[in-house]
Amino acid sequence: MTEFELKFQLPPERVDGILRALQRGKTVRQLLQARYFDTADGALAAHGATLRMRKEGRRWVQTAKAAGDSALHRLEHEVAVPAPATAGVAPAVDWRLHAGTPAGEVIAQALWARPPDEAPLVLVYQTHVQRIKRVIRSQGSTVEVALDRGWIEAGGERADICEIEFELKTGEASDAIALARRWCAAHGGWLSTISKAEQGQRLARRQAPGPALQGRDIASHARAGGEFGRAVLHACLEQIMANASEVAAGSTDAEHVHQLRVGVRRLRTAMRELPQLMPPADVDWAAPWVQLFHELGRHRDSGFVAQLQARLEAAGGPALQIAPDALGPSDPVAAVRSPGWQDALLAMLGWMHGPADAAGFGAKRVKAILAKRLGKLFKDVRKDGRHFVQLPAPRQHRVRKRLKRLRYLTEFSRHHFDQDDVKSFVEALKPAQDALGNYNDEVLAGGFYAGLAAQEPRAWFGAGWLAARRAANAAACEDTLRALADLRPFWK
Repeated sequence: MTEFELKFQLPPERVDGILRALQRGKTVRQLLQARYFDTADGALAAHGATLRMRKEGRRWVQTAKAAGDSALHRLEHEVAVPAPATAGVAPAVDWRLHAGTPAGEVIAQALWARPPDEAPLVLVYQTHVQRIKRVIRSQGSTVEVALDRGWIEAGGERADICEIEFELKTGEASDAIALARRWCAAHGGWLSTISKAEQGQRLARRQAPGPALQGRDIASHARAGGEFGRAVLHACLEQIMANASEVAAGSTDAEHVHQLRVGVRRLRTAMRELPQLMPPADVDWAAPWVQLFHELGRHRDSGFVAQLQARLEAAGGPALQIAPDALGPSDPVAAVRSPGWQDALLAMLGWMHGPADAAGFGAKRVKAILAKRLGKLFKDVRKDGRHFVQLPAPRQHRVRKRLKRLRYLTEFSRHHFDQDDVKSFVEALKPAQDALGNYNDEVLAGGFYAGLAAQEPRAWFGAGWLAARRAANAAACEDTLRALADLRPFWK
């Protein structure tokens, strides 16, 4: 069984409104007491699997779960187990009850190297949840909407649970997304791909937020229009949702913010460069994504300036206190949680799960579209790259943006062309990307220090140091861009 579910974290002040909305139909209340098991060294978690024994009212249910083909899909298998003869005692967990199922196979793989007579599973954490749920008809589909409130406990520590889930029971995922979008607009909340199991593992192991997720490859079989368009969106949104979930949970880690920005840029590249293969978008679809990108950019740039100040002091410059919001106020957590961007994210998910408008585009035609766009970007980058030093600042910045789009489009194209040629091309672009990235960062910082010097004379050291490096940095950019003239286009 594959489960499709969207989960939203809720601020407590939104609960009363959601309760009223749920109670407009027939609801069911449940007390869910669950115990989660793993090996002492976390073998199941390492394989993306969970094993749960849960008391649902008076019945006990053992459930195995494992990662599906996306962050919103999970493999799941449930088995009802008899209640123990002794009241107040939970049944013993036995993962073999799931043998032969997709989720059970993942658990078996995680445990395969252990002796058969070893009892490796131990209680890692448990949850106590009050659930109120209601089944709602959405278009031609049925969706179970459940409000969960309670806590997770591990090692004497507790973390609160306050979330609403939309689980597709029958029908189309796009209908569940549309329903969740309406509720999110009315009641707030933010999408999270961090499961209760992941929260429990982190609490039990005293872990910081999860690692940042980098961009993933496009599925090799997705080469025709409809499949390819969905695969590109899927790869972009997986990266975006994973990192946005961590940021919305409170992480302002530089790598989470960076990888979220990369995911947004990849998505915007796909929508801009491949409109024939993407879903029909609203005229203003880009506005919330651009707003988020700039908000994250201010946070990232402030971090860069703080690091640069340490370099300046190491080079003999005066000590200078740089405010966290020196380049303008930024709040990545609030930006990701904002209703405008959450709605834009759900709209994009709805498009991904909706009808494939590019279904008539065969693999050959998709390849031709990719080749045309790649050729145009490559031509523009090489043309301006030959005279990069003489270009005005806006044109220099445009070269950098086009170079990034060229790289992302190249990565999307991997399975339509010779993969070794594609890999070599991407590697050849990296020196220019690095040079332009460094140049852009120092130009931005130079403007900041020059502006700051009007109020703080000690900032003149930084302004002068950066100004002295600008010409050499620009020349380095031009050198790496000129080297692209010898690069053989893999699409020809």
